[in-house]
Amino acid sequence: MFEVKGLRVTFYSKHVSLKEACDLISKEGIKHYTKRTMDALKTLGVEDPSVAIAGLNPHCGDGGLFGTEEIDSIIPAVEEMQA
Repeated sequence: MFEVKGLRVTFYSKHVSLKEACDLISKEGIKHYTKRTMDALKTLGVEDPSVAIAGLNPHCGDGGLFGTEEIDSIIPAVEEMQA
């Protein structure tokens, strides 16, 4: 995690090829990593952490036009975490 102008940033995948990063995307993996990130923020003293999750594909996949990772994994993970 690093911080720039008050924004803390973490990376779900790092130091892997682009293909491997795409292959790592899963709903359960995103949920697990989000929980770990929120726990880390609480450890740093952030009382009520909020997390933003970026899409993987251009325009977040544009409804499947540029890939389905958002439809298959990212959006379902975010919706479950919000619930």
